[in-house]
Amino acid sequence: MASRTAKGGATAAGEIPPPLELACLTVLWKRGEADAGEVREAMRDTRPLAYTTVMTVLERLAAKGMATRQKSGRSFRYAPARERDEIRALAVAQLVEQFFDGSVAEFERYYRAITGGDGASQTEARRADPSHSAPKAPEATAPPVPTATLDETLL
Repeated sequence: MASRTAKGGATAAGEIPPPLELACLTVLWKRGEADAGEVREAMRDTRPLAYTTVMTVLERLAAKGMATRQKSGRSFRYAPARERDEIRALAVAQLVEQFFDGSVAEFERYYRAITGGDGASQTEARRADPSHSAPKAPEATAPPVPTATLDETLL
């Protein structure tokens, strides 16, 4: 169900950016705007990339309409052109369509099963209280429990 890139690099409005583009967008969402060097530095610990790689990804985001760019001296500054919640909504809609046959109710049932019904994932519970004991094994009918939160999975 993923959209295709149109001729000339333009992206259909419903496209979810691939992981590397999403990582760069995440930096832009947190900072508001940044140049390639700042984006690279922000990602250094988790994703060490060459400056030219980051620059290329930011240019791709600008070409797709996911980021804006403005000349600043000898370089460009980039800013997100789409809101994080808009991309999240697209990702969740795609997740529901692909893994839950389009059923929001089925997704909700699954989500409640993995969070214990209170909306907090087991990963979040462990972060809040490191002494939090390991969860009991799910019942035979319950789906397997992922270790990442929904935000970590989607973004």
